[in-house]
Amino acid sequence: MKNGMKVRALLLCAVLLLSAFYLTGCTKKEPEKKEEKARYTDPVEALLPAAPEGYYYHELPKAYTADCEKQGTLELLSYTSFDKDGKEAEDFAYVYLPYGYDANDISQKYNVFYMSHGGHGDYYTMFYDASQWRQNDKQVLTIFKKVLDNMIDKGDIEPLIVVCPTYTLSSPEYYQQHCFAQCLLPAVEGKYHTFAASVNEADLKASREHRAFGGYSMGCGNCWFNFQYNLDYVKWFMPMSGVYLGAQDPEIAASACDMLEQTVKNAGFTAKDFYIYASTGVDQDVAYDHVRVFYPELTKHSDTFVYTNDFAFGNVHIDFAKKNLHSDVPYGVYYIYNALPHFFRTY
Repeated sequence: MKNGMKVRALLLCAVLLLSAFYLTGCTKKEPEKKEEKARYTDPVEALLPAAPEGYYYHELPKAYTADCEKQGTLELLSYTSFDKDGKEAEDFAYVYLPYGYDANDISQKYNVFYMSHGGHGDYYTMFYDASQWRQNDKQVLTIFKKVLDNMIDKGDIEPLIVVCPTYTLSSPEYYQQHCFAQCLLPAVEGKYHTFAASVNEADLKASREHRAFGGYSMGCGNCWFNFQYNLDYVKWFMPMSGVYLGAQDPEIAASACDMLEQTVKNAGFTAKDFYIYASTGVDQDVAYDHVRVFYPELTKHSDTFVYTNDFAFGNVHIDFAKKNLHSDVPYGVYYIYNALPHFFRTY
């Protein structure tokens, strides 16, 4: 009897041990939780007014550089502008029209993003490989159009028109003084379906909230001249890898920032009437040292230029991308991917 009980006890122990072994071997281990990579915080941010967390630079997903099923189209626009001597001359811009754009559908209106190339560039630089264009006369696309197609298709931005002009007939400052509002805007917005009721001065100014201007490097100088001379026509600004031309010098920066604040006051605007989303590389971007001088000076004018990481609370934001080099494409496209979704909104 006792032996039988011992045998049963031993068998029960064996079963329990085998069960424990089996269960241990079959239990799935919890996947290790990957720690989210903290955003890069640049030393320049310590020189700027304190701001809560919000926007920060994100890498462009690889999928955005692939061909999109719903593709927009590119058109070459020629228009009459002025050269540096004030003489009329033929000028050009490439125009991106989003998928579904219908020239006959006047009921659909589109926001417009004007994007300026950098030094040594031209009207085709953003959309086409410049070396292929110049050396082999081949129109080889950059990633810019593909990124726009994918951003629209994935719902990051509403369908919009993108215009890439050039200032090479004159200079960035002359172009903004005499050619942008007087020549380019009527040519573009008189042909395509934008929010401008007409191309007269009053209607172009009345539709400024549906217009943005961006620029890279020398084009960034073009962007700041656009702010200086055409704030009545444009609400959204995207200066990339650069500053107001010459403002890397502290004295020039202080003078320029005083002037830019006065520009806002002269227009009768407040900090809620315009938005600036700036971007720069850090380690290998020659513009970085310029940025570290200019933006701390600009944001000293805190009633007009309110540094923020969220446009609900201010109107000047800066992205720092540590590894980005200095080149219109692809780095300018990376900045556009980050900034454009925050434009054409109500804050």
